[in-house]
Amino acid sequence: MNEQAYKPLKLRVKDEEDLTVLSSLLQDAVLPVQDMTFLPGERRFVMVLNRFRWERAPETLAFEEEDAGEDQEEDVRFEDVTGASLYERVNCGLTFDNVKLARFRGFDPEERGRILELLALEMRDKSLFLRFADEVEVELVIQRLSGHLEDLGEPWPTTRRPSHPDDDQA
Repeated sequence: MNEQAYKPLKLRVKDEEDLTVLSSLLQDAVLPVQDMTFLPGERRFVMVLNRFRWERAPETLAFEEEDAGEDQEEDVRFEDVTGASLYERVNCGLTFDNVKLARFRGFDPEERGRILELLALEMRDKSLFLRFADEVEVELVIQRLSGHLEDLGEPWPTTRRPSHPDDDQA
């Protein structure tokens, strides 16, 4: 058994291509409203999310193993004693800089305990949109795209994989 050491994910976001990668990694992340804030004096928007580790899902690993060659040992960190697939979640910090204004739609920022599920990050004109389930959206008016994501702490196992009505595997 070759259990790989956990390496926290750290990414910088400088352009729309980076944003596309970040969006796919953050799909289905959840957070309470109280864990997001706009800091106008610093021109920064900050969030702490609980993200599903899509990059470590067994489906992704199986695809990577096909290309890895015969010498790579099997990573079994997702198999429990019953044989059920396990997944992982981890907390991460996400920061966007150069933010002039934050607009909240579909929810009240004072609903501090409300849980939001992130669906996607998108650029439109000079704004970055954080789209959440239930038609909730945060619009960040920015000068230029600049941000970073960093995993915080150790991941933990979960047996639940996010699914969507149009998923074939769900």
